[in-house]
Amino acid sequence: MPVTGASEHPQVVVYPRTWWQTPGGRRAGWRRGLAGAVTVLVLAVAVLLWLERPPTNGAGGAGETAVAGYPERADIKFGWRRRLPDAPGPAAGTIQAGGSVSAVSDGGARWRLPDQPGFGRTAKLSPDGRYLLQYYRGALEIRDLIDGGRSSFPDVDVRWMTDPFWSPDSSRVLVPTAEDDPVVVLGVDGSQSELTGPGVVAGWAGRASVVWLAGSGDPARGRTTVVAAKVVSLAGETLRTVELQPESPWRVSASDLLETPLDSTVSVAPDGAQLAIIERGGSEDELRRFSLRDGMQLAAPVMVSRALSCPISWAGSAPVVHTYERESGRASVVRVVDDRVERLIVFAPRLEVRCSVWATEALTGQAHSAVFGTNEAWWTWWRSHLTSATGIGLLGSLLVGVWRWLRKRARSWQERSIRKPGPNTETSAG
Repeated sequence: MPVTGASEHPQVVVYPRTWWQTPGGRRAGWRRGLAGAVTVLVLAVAVLLWLERPPTNGAGGAGETAVAGYPERADIKFGWRRRLPDAPGPAAGTIQAGGSVSAVSDGGARWRLPDQPGFGRTAKLSPDGRYLLQYYRGALEIRDLIDGGRSSFPDVDVRWMTDPFWSPDSSRVLVPTAEDDPVVVLGVDGSQSELTGPGVVAGWAGRASVVWLAGSGDPARGRTTVVAAKVVSLAGETLRTVELQPESPWRVSASDLLETPLDSTVSVAPDGAQLAIIERGGSEDELRRFSLRDGMQLAAPVMVSRALSCPISWAGSAPVVHTYERESGRASVVRVVDDRVERLIVFAPRLEVRCSVWATEALTGQAHSAVFGTNEAWWTWWRSHLTSATGIGLLGSLLVGVWRWLRKRARSWQERSIRKPGPNTETSAG
């Protein structure tokens, strides 16, 4: 028997749905999550940018007379393609990247130099980073990066792939000219003179003396080359001659070692006490160091991965070499101490830095540390990845926007065609 007052229909209890159970709630949740993720990403990028900000005493600072250090990393930065100002202040080095040559500050800022087809290696800074020797509008030029002064030398005929050598006091620079022509000595005051020596110029042995290399083949030893270093004053007086005594035979012949820049690179330390020679051969090149007092080899040869016969830089008495791996695109600057190699600077693979030359006082100064130091792992190059992701994101957003606009236009056209009566449509007379 039914209960009086009881409903004949079962009661349905409706519980309130949570936000993720409704289409509108799910869309709002996704929007909130996306906004939170974007906020976290923006904050993380801002923190990294703040940590990698240029130092306050970087190039361009008022009163700077010499470069104070070097950057540990060179990555993609917005605005790096701007040209070098008239007086940016002392710079740390010059790099060849992407077919152009740029000057680099101690904080990592880069300024593009004028195009120098075939003369990229000529762009070189003085040891204090104040003066820049470059090939500009068909002539060699010494540029003062502090006061903006320029000294042009249009009658100097430089050969392709020339290595200039700055004096230790940054007052003069040796420029090897065309074959069989004397070496030209250019001064920051605009002076110019010629110098003839007994071989191939290798650098300065002091403020007023130059090191020359001369060699001859020894038939009794096959391809072994006898190389002598001669220290000659600017007046032409031979001060001393030492025969280099390698611990193992030379890898190349005398002519290749002393005449072909693509096969060898020579440089003298700033104190004039040692000579560094890099011989090209095989997958890696060999760096040897010799004493200019007795000609003895100072340490075991060190193998380095070099490209474009890049000139040797110096960090005090330690040679510094730019290395480049063609397969991976990795480039770095390493310092050779005894028989080991220490990494000083790393470059983003995307920059394609084939060569870099650094001022001596920059490499003996303070290393301007970055967040990831000299780590070359792919994830440390977040600037390059962020730039690529930003470009891909903008392109994707543009494509999505165009697709949605075309879809909306097509839907609108369909609605108008349905609503518009056709010519054979019958209308009621009411």
